[in-house]
Order: sequence, then C-alpha cells, then structure tokens
Amino acid sequence: MAKINHSRPYLRYVDNIRRELSKASAQYRQSPNKSKASLSAWDKMSRIELTDVEEKSLFDIIELSTSYIDLSCEIISLIMVKGSSKKRKKLNAKREEVHQRLQEASDVLVASEMLNQMNGRSSGVFDWWKLLQSILDKEGVTELQEIADDVFAMSFKKIERVIEEAGKG
Repeated sequence: MAKINHSRPYLRYVDNIRRELSKASAQYRQSPNKSKASLSAWDKMSRIELTDVEEKSLFDIIELSTSYIDLSCEIISLIMVKGSSKKRKKLNAKREEVHQRLQEASDVLVASEMLNQMNGRSSGVFDWWKLLQSILDKEGVTELQEIADDVFAMSFKKIERVIEEAGKG
C-alpha cells in the first residue's frame, strides 16, 4: 500500500485508524480465541459489533471534527490580517455548517446506541469511542475528543428533551 501524505495531519489519524481497524479485524477473524488480557485496543475495537450506520457516523464525526479544527485554525490565522473580515465571516459560516453536520451525525449515533442498548446490546458505540480516545490520548491528540464530547453531550440533552416531551404528551 502506498504511503498517504496528507496536508492535514488529522486525516492521517483517520487513515491510520481505518488501517489499524481493518488489520485488527483481519487478525480477529484469524485468531478469535485470543485471551482478553493480550488484546490490543485495536483488537478490542474490532470485536465490538457496530451497525453500518454507526460506523459511518463515527467516521463522519472524526472527519467533520478535523474539518472543524482546520476551519477554526484558518479563522484564527486571519484575525490579525487587515481586510479579512469577509473571508472570516465566510469561513465562520462554513464552520457553523460543519458543526451542524457534526451534531446531526452525533444525534444519529446517540439515538442508535440508546436503541441498541434497549434491545440488549452490551457494548457499542461509546465503548468503541472510549477505546479510540485511549489510543488518541497516547498519541497526544485531544482536540477530536473535546469536540466529540461536546457534540455528544448536546445530543444526549436533545434526546432527553424529546423523551420528556413524549412522556408529557
């Protein structure tokens, strides 16, 4: 496989995550009797069964978070430049659009996880996310975690409100 050289460093993390997950899932298919103590985080992540919608939403969250970070950095770099207010406003609008899409992907994940837990699934999206966070923490990448935690919290609040309103009606 050719080495991918991205101009945005966070896309390298996304590619690395996908590559490690596919490698771990291939290893899992070959040796399912590995003891739990010897499993790496990648192996544990590959053992968690996610729906296609959940998997797509997780990777959307990672990619949208990186776009959000890139746009934020670009906006910050334009603060001291004269005559850049129009460009900043345009970038700010684009960043808000990315944040909205990020929130929608998070809403889908939270709702899906809640439904699957009610149906008896023991480990799911947030177990997978915690394992990913531990890997990213070891690599010193905390920005993705902070953005995702914020949108997950807003999604939980939104769903709690919907449940409360449904209970009143």
